[in-house]
Amino acid sequence: MDSKQLTIVHECTHFIDTFGSVDYNNTYGQFLSKRLAQSEPKMAIQNADNISWYILCVD
Repeated sequence: MDSKQLTIVHECTHFIDTFGSVDYNNTYGQFLSKRLAQSEPKMAIQNADNISWYILCVD
């Protein structure tokens, strides 16, 4: 996956009219996003990287 795509989608999720997402500490990248989703699912649905990985990886 192209990191530029992930960066653009990540930053766009911060816009209030899209998702209004936040960046939680230590949740960047696929591994840490997955760990957040498993341990704190309510936080994960608001986290920019989790949303970005979902958008780019789900068919």
